[in-house]
Amino acid sequence: MLNDLRFALRMLRKSPGFTIAAVITLALGIGVNIAIFSFVNAIVLRPLPVPNSDRLVSLLHSNVRVPGSLTTTSYPNYEYYRDHNEVFSGLMAFARMPMSLHINDQAERVTGELVSANYFSVLQASVALGRMFQPEEGRGPEATPVIVLSYEFWQRRFNADPEIVGKTIRLHADAFTIVGVAQPEFRGTVLDWYGPPQVWVPIVMYREAARGFASTFNPLQARDAPFLRVVGRLKPGVLLFQAQASMGTLRSLLRQDYPETDPDSVITLISTNQDRFWPTYRKGVLGYLGLLMVVVGMVLLMACFNLANLQLAHASRRQKEIAVRLALGAGHGRVMRQLLTESLLLAITGGVAGLVVAKWTVLFLSGFEKPFGISLAVDASLDSRVLGFALLISLATGALVGLLPARQATRIELITALKPEVSQWHGLRFGARNILIVLQVAVCLVLLIGTGLFLRTLRKAQAVSVSREPEKVLIAPFELATEGYSDSRARLFYPQLLDRVRSLVGVRSAGVCWIVPLSGLETSAQVRPPDAADRLLKTPVRVNRNVISPGYFRTLEIPIIRGRDFNNHDDETARGSYDHQSRDGAPFLAGRGSRWERA
Repeated sequence: MLNDLRFALRMLRKSPGFTIAAVITLALGIGVNIAIFSFVNAIVLRPLPVPNSDRLVSLLHSNVRVPGSLTTTSYPNYEYYRDHNEVFSGLMAFARMPMSLHINDQAERVTGELVSANYFSVLQASVALGRMFQPEEGRGPEATPVIVLSYEFWQRRFNADPEIVGKTIRLHADAFTIVGVAQPEFRGTVLDWYGPPQVWVPIVMYREAARGFASTFNPLQARDAPFLRVVGRLKPGVLLFQAQASMGTLRSLLRQDYPETDPDSVITLISTNQDRFWPTYRKGVLGYLGLLMVVVGMVLLMACFNLANLQLAHASRRQKEIAVRLALGAGHGRVMRQLLTESLLLAITGGVAGLVVAKWTVLFLSGFEKPFGISLAVDASLDSRVLGFALLISLATGALVGLLPARQATRIELITALKPEVSQWHGLRFGARNILIVLQVAVCLVLLIGTGLFLRTLRKAQAVSVSREPEKVLIAPFELATEGYSDSRARLFYPQLLDRVRSLVGVRSAGVCWIVPLSGLETSAQVRPPDAADRLLKTPVRVNRNVISPGYFRTLEIPIIRGRDFNNHDDETARGSYDHQSRDGAPFLAGRGSRWERA
């Protein structure tokens, strides 16, 4: 093998033009495959960077009457599950939300997580500096608000200050004491919901962390306000199906103790490693990534066909050398092994160069807005799994590229091949070379047709709009709660804002909305007829919702086929008004559908 390797190096040095062309072709084909696989690895394959992550289970609720529906958990229900379950060694809860951090009199919008005190201990996540939250952290009227920073945020915002523990920062209007810095690789348990968390705050400090959202509503006491993702660590020996059965029984006991709890909701347990983003997105994300892998796989296949043709052309110039070696007694298998060694060496060299291409491609793709309408906090670094994939795909490419040329190179008539004026390779015009050319053209056509259909679909998707004149609709997001606005101040702010915007020259109408249509965000509420006699009608139903101001429908030119639009008299004092804070609460305002935007 060493002799084959040394001979292959000499032959490749003798043909620098062929070698450079082959390496570049392979680097491009292998590099884009490695880049896309690195995203697949980060989103689908890579487990949580915590010990025994396969023992972590996410707890969600689904409605038996609405297939596929999933909701989160309220804080009182979480406490009930935490205190009464027999299958988890620990059960923690968290909710991701935007927060306003004030450092040196400069405000910065950050992504934070409200977490139960046992958040880090259940995950078995260590800290780089300081300590984790203590069991009763933040409880009691004299409790000091505390906060844990992410490693990236500590380095970027505090210049990796080693004395950061014990210092205070302001979150909204309150001073929080920094008690720890998380380990470098820890970025929370989910990939969506704004972005990776930069700070963690005990959930019992909800009022301080969600200043403005919680002025009139406390979700920690509302059993019908689900806003928490719940994760548990299975006890040794407990399997997932056993935990599912036990938690189903516990859910039935909860309904007996609290009859007002949604009777159609059942508990669904899934592995937390498979719960890196909201489960309803999973099928779309996997389909999207699978399509990307197919496309870049076809690009690599086309590169293989191209390189195999180059190999055949290169072998045609070496037919006398191969004929002499065969005439001197070398077996066909021995010559094929030598030629395959050259192909594998080319492929491995192309794979190494492909790692550089992959790194550039990852950086390039990371600059684009993420698909699916969600912000994916993806770390698509080239870890050991990606490097193993690179080695595997390089070896497979080398074998695929070299097998046919090596086989053709050894199938020659020695007497005819040794004659100086005769070449047997003209017979390949209608043989292997033309087959490879046909295959390469076919793959190119498939890619071109697929690209054309994709662009046509994309153009049609971009044409979808809830407004007849979308180019005349302007959207401006802003945050009030993160800046410390209370509900009373917000109620005064919005009418003044709309009056001033509507008075601008060229503005025909304006409105405020919670969620912009087609933004990918959503929020929900439980609704029921107040005086229904039928038990089924009394059962609350969870529906998607939006909160809007008068002028919203007119601005987006959405027709109202029955009834009327809202007006300024439809406020909290109007008969039959809906108090969204008391029913479903501000947690969703701070969660998945939290942004107030105006059109």
